[in-house]
Amino acid sequence: ARVAEQGKDGGSAQLADEQEQTAAAEKLGIAAIRYFDMKQNRTSNYVFNYDKMLDPKGNSAVYLFYAYARIRAIQRKSGVDPSKLNIAELKIAEPAERELALKLLQFPDVIEAILQDLHLHRLCEYLWELCGTLTTFYNQCKVLGGAEESSRLVICEATRAVLAKSFFLLGFEPLERI
Repeated sequence: ARVAEQGKDGGSAQLADEQEQTAAAEKLGIAAIRYFDMKQNRTSNYVFNYDKMLDPKGNSAVYLFYAYARIRAIQRKSGVDPSKLNIAELKIAEPAERELALKLLQFPDVIEAILQDLHLHRLCEYLWELCGTLTTFYNQCKVLGGAEESSRLVICEATRAVLAKSFFLLGFEPLERI
């Protein structure tokens, strides 16, 4: 329904095929509900809210899926096979690159903490922070078309891999396009 509304306003959707839209809506809807449930601290009161579940700019599966799809779009546009990237080309020069790299390095610690106390909301908090850091990186560092392209594609792929692993752990199937 939101895609149809976007079209009425003169906007365009990435998923023009109706079957593709329906499949994406189902995946996103399931992920939105699951993520909203799992981001709650299991020892706190639960407040159900559709608007927060589907907020594309808030702490929601929609926001996380958008970040994943954006990485995939950059990878497609680059024309470079992510499996062929050389990690040795990673060079951290900008503060936003450093912040993203440091956030990625926290992933094993987050998983270890979850295994210790079974507070799954820690992974959701981490993903929200990771995607916020990724957005800052996008806004401050041009990924495609510069001397740093290979390095920045490496860090994008590392981020995509962490998101993909996290989605698997949370029971989500990521969308390649939104």
